[in-house]
Amino acid sequence: MSRQVAPVPIQRVIAAHLQLTILNGPLDQAKFRENGREYYERWVHTYPYPCDAVRPWIPSQHETIIDKMQDELERLDSMHCAWYIVALDNRLHLATLRPGPLRILDIGYGTGIWAVEMKKRYPDSKIIALDIGNDHPTVDVDGRPVDYGVDFLPGVDFMQDVLDLEEGSFDFIHAGMLHSSVEALETGKTLSAGLLVSGQAEFVELDWTPRCDHASSPGSSEVSQWWRAMQIASTSLGKPLDYPADIEAIIQRAGCTVVNHRVINVHTAEDIIDLDSEDPQNWITRWYRYFMFVPTFKTVKGMSMVLLTRQLGWSPEDVAALAVRVNYQLNHTLSPYYHDL
Repeated sequence: MSRQVAPVPIQRVIAAHLQLTILNGPLDQAKFRENGREYYERWVHTYPYPCDAVRPWIPSQHETIIDKMQDELERLDSMHCAWYIVALDNRLHLATLRPGPLRILDIGYGTGIWAVEMKKRYPDSKIIALDIGNDHPTVDVDGRPVDYGVDFLPGVDFMQDVLDLEEGSFDFIHAGMLHSSVEALETGKTLSAGLLVSGQAEFVELDWTPRCDHASSPGSSEVSQWWRAMQIASTSLGKPLDYPADIEAIIQRAGCTVVNHRVINVHTAEDIIDLDSEDPQNWITRWYRYFMFVPTFKTVKGMSMVLLTRQLGWSPEDVAALAVRVNYQLNHTLSPYYHDL
């Protein structure tokens, strides 16, 4: 059966005060510019990755969709499509939720796309979304103010702030792509404290470890060198990129029962030897390659710049050069690497 994949969301417009570098905005949302990218001034040690806002786009006859894809929030939206639309087969969650109005909490809402889509599917439910950033949409494609029905609460540090949320008040809690920004144990405690007795929680995480089952990946490869540097840098910051091998035990110690732990392989290259263009695994790979290798996204360089320059003292030029070499290896038609989702 042919798999129908939704197009990359391109009609996102963020409020004007988030479109350019902010040096005098609210303390928790102020941004600074370094090596060509924008970062949260207050949160750079919590989230050492770019947070470029989406710029307004007026298409011309010469522009394409790829021309539009030049900002971090668009890259994050394309990751949402890769995981929830493709890898999870158009599901926003795997848990079976009870019928009727629900109270749902989204921890680390990012661009807000998951919370907004959940509100569309569960219109009678109360959805609260927390994050350090303020990157959720506030206007529609025509620039008019719009309320998506989600209670977005920006400027929240999950590790430091006292969350003014009633304990035991949620039916479902979602946390996506948090493990390197919020320690798993503390996240587990947050989830456990917030749930109803019959409630459920889901983590959706990509383990960025570049795995390889073939002898063709020597430890001296550019990918291996890059990953070792990223491990050292992120650990020195207290935000290790290494995914905990004992994640189930961590969650159980936090007071939660692990019902299901599903692992999906995300390959960096399609199987060209036994190619089936409609194989779901190949669709996942195509979307991975999209958000990783579209030149305007600069994914590897964006992930690496702050960590390697600030924590390890690398020059921006050395980081950029390594990113080019890593991209070449991962983007190769015969790349043997894969990640676990």
